[in-house]
Amino acid sequence: MSEKLTYKGRFIKKKVLEKRQKALAAMAEAKKKRKSPQQIGTRIVDVDELMDNLICCLCEKDLLLKNIVKESKFGLSSVFSIKCENCSTLTNVKTSKKHITKDNTKHSDINTKIVLGAVHAGVGYTCLRKILACADVPMISQALYKRYEREVGPVIEEVAKESCKRAAEEERSLVVENIEKLCEELPEEISQEIYKEYFFLKAAVTADVSSTSSHSDSETLDSELLSSTATSSQPSENFKSKFLKFDEALGNIINIIVSYDMGWSKRGNGKSYDSLNGYGAIIGFLPGKVLDFRTRNRKCKFCDSGRSQEKHGCRLNFKGSAKAMEADVGAELINDSSILKQAGLNVGVVIGDDDSSMIATVCRRRSAKIFKLSDSNHLKKNFSKELYAMQTEFKEMKRKNVIPHLKKCFNYAVAQNKGDSVKFAKTIAVIPDHVFGAHENCGTWCHNHPDSLKKGKKQTIVLKDQHLNASLKKHFSKYAANSVKFSVAASSQAN
Repeated sequence: MSEKLTYKGRFIKKKVLEKRQKALAAMAEAKKKRKSPQQIGTRIVDVDELMDNLICCLCEKDLLLKNIVKESKFGLSSVFSIKCENCSTLTNVKTSKKHITKDNTKHSDINTKIVLGAVHAGVGYTCLRKILACADVPMISQALYKRYEREVGPVIEEVAKESCKRAAEEERSLVVENIEKLCEELPEEISQEIYKEYFFLKAAVTADVSSTSSHSDSETLDSELLSSTATSSQPSENFKSKFLKFDEALGNIINIIVSYDMGWSKRGNGKSYDSLNGYGAIIGFLPGKVLDFRTRNRKCKFCDSGRSQEKHGCRLNFKGSAKAMEADVGAELINDSSILKQAGLNVGVVIGDDDSSMIATVCRRRSAKIFKLSDSNHLKKNFSKELYAMQTEFKEMKRKNVIPHLKKCFNYAVAQNKGDSVKFAKTIAVIPDHVFGAHENCGTWCHNHPDSLKKGKKQTIVLKDQHLNASLKKHFSKYAANSVKFSVAASSQAN
């Protein structure tokens, strides 16, 4: 009979005993390595601070880094205990300066700077840790990283808000300077609605000047008057009484065009649709700069652990799905932005994806009319998606180059009729007839048109299925009916 093994007074199997002995040996080896002197490696130091501190605290002789006895690390900041060669006294030498935070705690400069750099670069703790590992710099713990992140976060937000205010003022001045160009690029029904005071002024000035001066003089007076009224200054004495109605209508508010979109930390097509936080921003159409931003958070670890909201900067501000964040943030930014109100701006046109919930929420929370323009990238993506869906029903759609040709025709129509919704609608409505060989209504873009630059070139894509023709006409007529949204070819890609 084999001898029974015991461990701490209990019977145990041989395999289990061997496993425990190996684990204990590994733990002992790790403890031995921790106690053994380690190589210094790479450090990030403040040279001025290091030079000022390399002096013995007793005899005031210079200290040598080769005499480091011990190192205490606080993130990327270190305190070296250096032995003096003259009196053998240990002196603590700091590698980084410290500063006092708003809550009266001392923080290391280098830790604050490295966390600020990580946030500014758009990376998180994991990426920063990999960078430090490759540089052979001691790791900063995640708890310490979050502590410093809570320090720099509010400061970054303050600076970002000031930047948004400057961008809003720039947007206002650019709208005044480029009002004529904006009216040319926008569909007529939109420009006459959001800049109706401008058209009233232009018509009045033209009528007043036409009998006494040239057209160029009219344009000069037009620009002068528009600039003076939009910047809240008084127009010249000759026009005060004539354009009093216009001044009262315009006031200090100018309609602008913005693009809006929402982003999530964990949300994507086919992967995850329920992120705990999201962030949205509106970007000005002319300068392309962020005018305002908001965040939404559905979870707070401090609140979950039982801490009161008064004792920490709680960011919990939303209850609902991640999808609902987009509409909520969009409505707040477009309708209630304090930065836009302070700059005397009002959102008249929004560029975004084809999400109807956002614009519906915006309209519910405001009485003034607002226009929605579709993002060109989302427009092309949705258009292509619908064409490929037709392959299951019509064999001709599976032919090589049929869908690419239809996409090319559609993209040409968008690019060549920018700002002209009527012409854009007419062009895309005849594309189905074009691919079926009927060119009576085609424009100069068609090779069969008498004025085409490529006249006589043979058409390679000709379809025959009349059921497909009816389906394509229905498909294209949907976009023609909403030509006002698509004709500007605007983009929210910057968001």
